[in-house]
Amino acid sequence: AFYMEDKIYGVSYEGFDIEDIYPGARITVSERILLQAFFKRIEEENAGGGQRGKYELTMSRSKLVAREEAVPVGGDLPARVNSYQAAKDWMWRTLDNPQESNLALGIAVLIMILIMFSTTTFCVETLHSIYKPTVPKLSFFFLSEAVCIAFFTMEVVLRLWSCADRRAFLGDVLNVIDIISIMPFYLELMLESQDVPGLAVFRVVRLIRVLRLFKVSKGSLMVFSVTMRESLRPLWMLVALTLMAVVLFSSLVFYIERGRYNSQLGVWERLYGYSCEYILEGEYPGFEHPPCVRAASQPANLTHLQGLFSCPYTFKKDSNCFKIYKQTPFESIPGSMPYVFETMATVGYGVMSPTTGFGKMMGAVIVLFGMLVIALPITVIGSNFSTVYRELHKEDNEDAPVNVG
Repeated sequence: AFYMEDKIYGVSYEGFDIEDIYPGARITVSERILLQAFFKRIEEENAGGGQRGKYELTMSRSKLVAREEAVPVGGDLPARVNSYQAAKDWMWRTLDNPQESNLALGIAVLIMILIMFSTTTFCVETLHSIYKPTVPKLSFFFLSEAVCIAFFTMEVVLRLWSCADRRAFLGDVLNVIDIISIMPFYLELMLESQDVPGLAVFRVVRLIRVLRLFKVSKGSLMVFSVTMRESLRPLWMLVALTLMAVVLFSSLVFYIERGRYNSQLGVWERLYGYSCEYILEGEYPGFEHPPCVRAASQPANLTHLQGLFSCPYTFKKDSNCFKIYKQTPFESIPGSMPYVFETMATVGYGVMSPTTGFGKMMGAVIVLFGMLVIALPITVIGSNFSTVYRELHKEDNEDAPVNVG
């Protein structure tokens, strides 16, 4: 269907003729396939000596819905109603589409700056030198947050007032985020005189307003979602291979690194190293010799510049060394899974690490396998991303206003 914006009242209606089109008229097309047919009809009229002019054609389903529900098809409304509806339509397009005008772009930039400023102050407020359990009402942080919330509230109220379908508006995830992000501020004001445990946790909810930055670049969010949808098969393959590898390698690492079982303590212990006893000499009595530790009992035949020390070694240096066992971090197969996940992802926190030769070799195998498993599906996802990105730019070029004259 085609909707033309009225020259006087600024509202769109259906059922116009080619002769009714005036120079500069804005035509909204609901289906892309109708655009070529409309171009053809315009060219035929121009070739036949019909009205010629400069027509701007804009395809936008959201604009079509806003006008279609606001103005009955073929109906005539009073000038007062038409002006009211035109104001709502202008307000919606200004707040919803930054490309609508310079004013719309300025409002979008202002909202983005306020979001970043509010998020920054929220984080800075938690610094140890600044943090206060109770924020004074006249402090910089409270006043700045109040100003930001006032702007956010005004924008949400105006968008809710000017939208054509409030049910669809409240069903949009980003609109729900807008509403939820301003609620904690008002809840704190209403409940500040009451002792409500955990009320401060609601302040964290304000940070979700950062997600509104997706609205500034809806295309990037759409590219990501479409790419993930088109890449479900390689993603499932990645998940399946990863889970199988984690179970397999966790089992192998557990049996390699578990060590011996201490029945008295009920834990698995692995060889940590060796402690070797040696008599060392120093320059003064009671000297220390790190990393060696002075033994609790000293032989009587030592001089005042000598001492018996226990020195740590990773290998058995001689017969004076004895083994040191400590509880192994690989205490079970599920307990070994974090190590396998971190190693496959090449993160390597170092909290858990193998000490035996076979365990270190297994760690190298896990790294190589993880690189292969992750790299193969990523190539498919990257290819899908490039395809979706090109299609998006192609659609943007097709949706751009076209002048026929």
